[in-house]
Amino acid sequence: MKTTSVTLLHPGRSPLLWLALLVTASCGRCGAPAAKDAAELLPAQWTYALATGPLGQLAVRLGATSQLAAQIPGGEALGDNVRALSTQLGFDLTTREGVLQSGLDPDRGAAVALLETGAGNKPAWIAAFPLSSDETFAQHLETTLASRAGYPVRTDEPRANLHCVVFSRTGTAERIGYAIIHGYGVVTFSPDPAALLAEAVARAPEKSLAANPRLIHARTELEHPDVLLLSTSANPLLARLIGRLPPGDSALGLSLMPDGVQVRVTQDLPEARRGELRALFAPPEHDAFQTPLGPLQVRVNGAPAKVPALLAQFPLLREPLANLRAAFVKNGADLDRDLFGALSPGAALSVELSPTANLGRALDPSAMDLRNHSPFDVIHLYAVAAARDPEAVRKGFAALAQALPAVGVTAVRSAEKKSASGGTLDEWTTTYPGGEGVRFGIFVPGRDLCGQSAPARTQALVYAIGGVGSLENVLASRLNCAPAALSEPVRTKAPAQLLDGGHGPPLEVTSEPLLQVQLDLGALASSLGKLPDTAYGSGPQVFVARSLVSQIVVPMQRLRASAEVRPAERGLAASLRLRVMSPPANGAP
Repeated sequence: MKTTSVTLLHPGRSPLLWLALLVTASCGRCGAPAAKDAAELLPAQWTYALATGPLGQLAVRLGATSQLAAQIPGGEALGDNVRALSTQLGFDLTTREGVLQSGLDPDRGAAVALLETGAGNKPAWIAAFPLSSDETFAQHLETTLASRAGYPVRTDEPRANLHCVVFSRTGTAERIGYAIIHGYGVVTFSPDPAALLAEAVARAPEKSLAANPRLIHARTELEHPDVLLLSTSANPLLARLIGRLPPGDSALGLSLMPDGVQVRVTQDLPEARRGELRALFAPPEHDAFQTPLGPLQVRVNGAPAKVPALLAQFPLLREPLANLRAAFVKNGADLDRDLFGALSPGAALSVELSPTANLGRALDPSAMDLRNHSPFDVIHLYAVAAARDPEAVRKGFAALAQALPAVGVTAVRSAEKKSASGGTLDEWTTTYPGGEGVRFGIFVPGRDLCGQSAPARTQALVYAIGGVGSLENVLASRLNCAPAALSEPVRTKAPAQLLDGGHGPPLEVTSEPLLQVQLDLGALASSLGKLPDTAYGSGPQVFVARSLVSQIVVPMQRLRASAEVRPAERGLAASLRLRVMSPPANGAP
């Protein structure tokens, strides 16, 4: 009977080295039946776990993504690093043929598990790579460990019928080993690699990572991504980042798409937290007012009355929120009832470039300090929601205006009148030492902007604007005087359309998104193209501003990004989609 060989590998400090190892495996010919899944050879207990799709598919998609990224400023570094690593390893990481040349099977995936114990302060890990050639894989791996990873000492450590090869460094406890087990090259880093390898060869599939319900569900829930990363609630990295242990297991799926990259995340939450999230979610009762079509758009489907409790969970906001609530009481209003509680579910925000923006001034370092400089000479902001109780909102805004001087902001009631459309408009203008602040108010339409009568169901518009003209002019220019523009609901795009532009499967979820964000750099480039020459400033500012636009913004105008967060079956789901649009037919960038 042919024995199984094992070799120990340096954990690697470069993410690309990990990727190289993932693009290097397939079924060996050890005499035993090949495992159906690389995860069958890994333990059921882990801190992080990673599984890939077929390695040949991953390699080809990595090559396509590298070429796509090279079309974006700075993105060429991905392709350069992949090519450099391919040269060092002796095979192409971006082709199916390269995977075969490394001894890996391009038709199956790999898996890695990070364990709790390891050599010194470094955690142990174990990985399984599907093999097409045992000998080729072993040759590539041993060369990498001895000459590139810095583990020069090679020893054979047989365990029962398993032949393990271990690499180490003199004077350290770090050891890396590998073996060919059930058609896979199994590599591990630990104080005793041969012991972990012996456990792998004897491990029953039902007691392995492959049987973990979280892995099984995540593969289906995230639509079998190219790379799937699982993390337990005991995740030490996330605990460091957020200052406490995460509330539950999480899964992240990375998919390399023909036009970009998509990342999907699910986070398990305790039942109590799921209830809080479901209570926060609320679809808009009335979605009558569209936002401007700016480069950055945000839409929230949430219950405003739940916002104060949510904000109070953030330590930095607790004191300011308590002070604001006390100021409202002092001015005869209630923050929760007269402001948040008086709004209907749903809100939207848009940010766009001012048509009179001075780019030269914007590049002045002092302009980045918003305490001393208003941003509204460069950008325009428009935020909108609907009022369930207009009179309560007016009372809340009046109290807010009286409370703002305590934080250095002056608020003056600048409009209280009948509007041109026959409705009523109440507006407050704010200023601060840096200049112009936002204008906020409430607008109750009498008839829509096209002169038609508004139905009784039309709700009041609660808004905040910065750097733009009158509210009615903004609405008229954005809605193009569409029939019943202020009365007919405007439905949002379907989740699949929002995230994928109609391409790729939607994330399986239980409700509409809680938060949606879209960034269109093409719209930003278009706005820059309409600016007059004087917008670039004078003197040295002209060169810097024009270089920024021509070398960064214009080349990136084909980039689109969208994200959404939504309640899911066991907690929270989030998606991020980056797309590189096809160049125009005329060949322009």
